[in-house]
Amino acid sequence: MKKIENYSGSARKLNGVGTVEYALWVDEAGVLFIQILKIIVPGTDTPGEHTKLLIRASDYLDKRFDSTVDKPISGLNLKTGEYKTEKNNNNKTFINAILQQMFPEEKG
Repeated sequence: MKKIENYSGSARKLNGVGTVEYALWVDEAGVLFIQILKIIVPGTDTPGEHTKLLIRASDYLDKRFDSTVDKPISGLNLKTGEYKTEKNNNNKTFINAILQQMFPEEKG
């Protein structure tokens, strides 16, 4: 697993005001992963929690315009190398915001 150095992404949150800062990673096969680094909401020091997992972009790309937020999200735990599932309604929305910025056109 290798972090794409010198890349710093920022996507506008889908709901409310603020941004999602993220990094990109690739594995040995060239599969793209997203790591949420920070949520920034103006006027607050506690913008909410987010996953620390590396999220495989292809797992959520086709669902990036899906507004259902209560689904769990799965990703790679960088420390253990294992896939894990987390249920937090913010994670899917944050990943959707990033993917919509990276791939703005909805597939028809």
